[in-house]
Amino acid sequence: AAALLPVVVADPRGWAASPHGFVRCGAHRTRFWLEGVAALRRQLEALGSGLLLVWGRPEMVLPELARAWGATAVHFHQEATPYELAEE
Repeated sequence: AAALLPVVVADPRGWAASPHGFVRCGAHRTRFWLEGVAALRRQLEALGSGLLLVWGRPEMVLPELARAWGATAVHFHQEATPYELAEE
């Protein structure tokens, strides 16, 4: 049977200082992000699913999860902002 594991990866680089020395994700932005993740989790649970939230670099975490779960495919979205695109 096919299965789907929704995952959100909290990349620590998103909370690191920008190249100009500014905090990229302060308390307010972090709270907004967490509220969005919580809302997504509630929506998925209402559909009978769930949401795995993990901390780490996506390029390290996702292959490990895929191997651990025996995934045959990984689907993701690409970042759209300059700093995040530069990190990819």
